[in-house]
Amino acid sequence: MADDGGSAGPPDLSDAQLEELFQRCSNQGRWGDNDERGTLNLIDEAVRRRAAALVCEGVAVSLGRPLPVAGSTIAPHPVVLRLLEPPDDSTAIDTVTVSSHDPQLTHIDTLGHAFYKGCGYNGLPRSEVVGPTALKLFSVAAARDGFFCRGVLLDVAGARGVPYLAADEYVTVADLEAAEQRGKVRLGPSDALVVHVGRAERLNAEHLPDLPAPRAGVHASVLPWLRNRDISVFLGDCTERLPPLPTAVPLPLHQIGIAAMGLWLIDAALTSDLLATCERLRRYEFLFCCTVPELPGATGFPVNPVCLF
Repeated sequence: MADDGGSAGPPDLSDAQLEELFQRCSNQGRWGDNDERGTLNLIDEAVRRRAAALVCEGVAVSLGRPLPVAGSTIAPHPVVLRLLEPPDDSTAIDTVTVSSHDPQLTHIDTLGHAFYKGCGYNGLPRSEVVGPTALKLFSVAAARDGFFCRGVLLDVAGARGVPYLAADEYVTVADLEAAEQRGKVRLGPSDALVVHVGRAERLNAEHLPDLPAPRAGVHASVLPWLRNRDISVFLGDCTERLPPLPTAVPLPLHQIGIAAMGLWLIDAALTSDLLATCERLRRYEFLFCCTVPELPGATGFPVNPVCLF
């Protein structure tokens, strides 16, 4: 459901406008020619100390979805869990196989996951980033120390006065700024941005087994705003509006966010529990924490981000 006129949204951008937007958002060379951490460079010791000071209630909220063990029409590669024959009866062991970018799986996207016109983060050609069997650069290993910083929840659906955005709607800069005002918080440098559009609420209201396309998401014009706010991480219950548009940049949050900005993305997060906690405590900022396994060459991996109050 949407407010009056909400589905019209901003106009789609031309290829020329998307090219200009890519250049305007670029962080190429900002942290050096050999950098692999991108916007995680914004999180320093002072940022961590300020973020840690936000913990006073001792409340923890997970943003991770349950690992999918059954396939669906939009997620054909579920987690495969298989028990192994142990050497004796004193243990139980298993093996787990995952497809890291399954849309039902809360996962991190590395800086080696997306490209624009054959080039990735810091202007490197795809051939220098992607090897025959794994990434040569920009894998999850670049975030092996994990990261924690201030997290900010922007409740776009709540700011519009609706439980969820309709399938054909965009998240705009006006939406994000309205959500800031509603939550009495301002997104700033090094923050992790969590966006809520009501994905779970739409599933329940429309009796959907899973969320097919089309579905609401971020408009490309939001990217310069995110660049100006200098966020370190983007996540939430949306990415781009899907299905992708037939343009030179069909997935702008990924292709511009990752390839131009060096922005780390966490896809398919659960946000409803976090929203309920923020509303109960009347605060929309918290300590955001995420750990990432050191797996050289991987383009992404399942994660379970945790927000502490």
